[in-house]
Amino acid sequence: MTISYYSYIHSIIITTIIISLICFIRNRYRFTHPFEVRIFASLYFICFIRMFFPFDFKITKGIPFQGIYSILFRKLIYKNIIIFEYSISPVEVITIVLFCISLFRILQYIKKYRKILRDIRKYSYYRPSQIQTVKKLLAETYPELPDCDILEISYINIPMVVGVIHKTILLPPANYSDIELYYILLHEYTHIINHDLLRKILIDIFSCILWWIPCIRFAKQDIDQLIEINCDERITKNLSVHEKIEYMYTLLEAVKRSSNNKEYIGHLGFALMENYHPMIERFKLMTLTSQKKNKVLLNSLILILGLLFIIGSYLVAPIPKYEANINDIENCGYTYVTSENTYLYEENGKYYIITNGNIKSKISKEHVKFLIENGIKFK
Repeated sequence: MTISYYSYIHSIIITTIIISLICFIRNRYRFTHPFEVRIFASLYFICFIRMFFPFDFKITKGIPFQGIYSILFRKLIYKNIIIFEYSISPVEVITIVLFCISLFRILQYIKKYRKILRDIRKYSYYRPSQIQTVKKLLAETYPELPDCDILEISYINIPMVVGVIHKTILLPPANYSDIELYYILLHEYTHIINHDLLRKILIDIFSCILWWIPCIRFAKQDIDQLIEINCDERITKNLSVHEKIEYMYTLLEAVKRSSNNKEYIGHLGFALMENYHPMIERFKLMTLTSQKKNKVLLNSLILILGLLFIIGSYLVAPIPKYEANINDIENCGYTYVTSENTYLYEENGKYYIITNGNIKSKISKEHVKFLIENGIKFK
């Protein structure tokens, strides 16, 4: 098991193709069942595994490619350049630049997140008496609520959770009714219990590292949607029809309040704010009663094909192929073999190759088969 330039580039190509296909499918096809959510979540997960484990195994078979692929390899890997008296290949320069930009983006993300945690310390608790009333209702769903502060923040207009070790629920300065506040806190506490905030932060960091993949921004938004759908499913599975309507109404009101604010500060928001399409998808899933059998089979087939494609990508890898220059061959004392200057013959069960009429070499039966396939004939 090794890592090489070939496996590194191969991993990037495979991951980019799969993420692009997933984003294309999700752009045209909305979820109609929680089972589909788990399928696409699994596909995203194995994509990240494929990206961060670019290994070549002993069973990996190299497939030679000529043309642009070989030209790029020659120019980017085999042709070194001199920088400050150091010889380095262009692909190493590109890797260093990408790594530095990724590191800068991660540091910026951490700095921004820490600033949020510092800023919220100066804000007061959100209506303690109302919070206590609602927490008594929440105790029926979660007997042991996670310990976290609930603050009122003036510069936000959508509920959210922040904090890695000590979680804090942030609420905008809005006049929520008890029932609205109940569903808002139920949603945020469910995120905390599901450890969604940690998942969200990891996805943000991965997107900082893989920023150069064209579809990574759309994949990140889609994973955010998967997290929200999973949260909705856990909340609504035990709710009555009337309670589901109240929950969806609260979601819709939260999106309406956030429509004038497009700021995204690296948190796990209450709902996606880009447009109403994600909310429509979530509402359809929450009102679902059943799914046709053929849809389940089709979704299972998508997952199986995705897994086979990932596994197959470890079995084969593209490698560049180059034709040796005939002058280089002859100058090194070797002879260029063609069907015009070479023929085969057999003597006492042994095989020989004759080149230019006088160069005689004994060869194996396997080599005979190979030469015949490439146009060399017996005499």
